[in-house]
Amino acid sequence: MENLNPQTKKKIEDIKDSITSKTDLKEIRKAKFGSSTKMNDWLKKNYTYFSSEELEYLEFTIPVEVVNDEEKKSLEVPQNQSPIVKTTDLTTQALLELNSKDKMNFILSDEILALLLDLYKKKEAGIKEELIVPIEYSKLKDLKITNCRLSADIYKRFTKFCDKNNLTITALMNFILDDFLKKNK
Repeated sequence: MENLNPQTKKKIEDIKDSITSKTDLKEIRKAKFGSSTKMNDWLKKNYTYFSSEELEYLEFTIPVEVVNDEEKKSLEVPQNQSPIVKTTDLTTQALLELNSKDKMNFILSDEILALLLDLYKKKEAGIKEELIVPIEYSKLKDLKITNCRLSADIYKRFTKFCDKNNLTITALMNFILDDFLKKNK
């Protein structure tokens, strides 16, 4: 806030104080702006000086900039900014080390937004991921009868699942246990 006009800086501090003291939003709007349109226009220029909780209190949504394909091609990354992060180059550790702006670019990337939209649509439609058991699990030759104790209720639900999905209990058990062992080496 060091490069701000003193009046703007004072207004930001006053609004923050009003939020802290839980002043009604209508009163803040009336005292500092006169109208909700003026408040929204002012916040569009100065929202970066407020926390997400403060912006939520002010009922302000950060504007999303829509860039068409032609503008996107002409945009160049300024020297002080990192390019948009590619998901293929990213590890969990690298994601944690990104600065806030790069994290935001990653989250708002087309790839991540498409993935989120796809997940949301599947959830809304009640679509479950289809279980695919590789054929080799039903062709295993080294089968052995073992003593495996488990809940009667779980076993009943497991056998119903196998019947419903046209799977054998043996193939699915082999697949589940092998998958578990591969994931938890």
